[in-house]
Amino acid sequence: MRVAVLALALMMNSACADQTAPAKDAGSDAAANGSAVAIEKLRKAFPGIPVSGVETSPVPGMFLVQVDGEWLTVSADGRFVFAGEVFELRDSGAVSLIEERQKAVRVPGIAALQMDQLITFPASEQKAEVYVFTDVTCGYCRQLHRQMADYNSLGITVHYLAFPRGGLQSSAARVLSDIWCSPNPQLALTEAKLDKPLSQTPANCDSPVASQYQLGGLFGVRGTPAVFTADGEQLGGYLPPAKMAQRLDLQ
Repeated sequence: MRVAVLALALMMNSACADQTAPAKDAGSDAAANGSAVAIEKLRKAFPGIPVSGVETSPVPGMFLVQVDGEWLTVSADGRFVFAGEVFELRDSGAVSLIEERQKAVRVPGIAALQMDQLITFPASEQKAEVYVFTDVTCGYCRQLHRQMADYNSLGITVHYLAFPRGGLQSSAARVLSDIWCSPNPQLALTEAKLDKPLSQTPANCDSPVASQYQLGGLFGVRGTPAVFTADGEQLGGYLPPAKMAQRLDLQ
């Protein structure tokens, strides 16, 4: 699914981000020139492609190119573009280079979060924390929320971030902003997940919905719920409480 979404994104004539970050590992003129050639050909093939970062790939003769929270693998001559997983076979097993690079973005992103801008449902005896990008119109988001007591009883604290799937101009984005600006955001989010009208009057506040939505894009979020650990691993979408505890090595 992610590859299909990315392929569609590549075909869009988007005008954002028309400057490319320099290659982080361009220690020689050859590497720098190679990345310039690759990006020039990539932009010629996909006008307006929103490139936000370029760095040398562990695969010889290739570059990793960041596009809307995803990573492409591009040959230095710009002739070949790979959208999807690239695995390195190490002594410890197969490792996804794309997921490894995503973790390098997610870990500092999670560490920089301000806890007072998240809606948190804490476990009384915490054993693990997860960060969940959520929407109020998502069926599996509602299912996850209905089982919150079960997650908490297993020692899992859930931190919510807003990710309106329809974009920042959608009605869901406005509802999420009202929730985050409510006197009791926990209650407001629960009401919205139960498809009930909000019982509180939102205050005027600097809603974090836009910044959290943008962060989700950098993390590679394409749907909700999107569940992450503090070390940047994406556990997937909806997971039943027992399954999530298992993935977190709590059982």
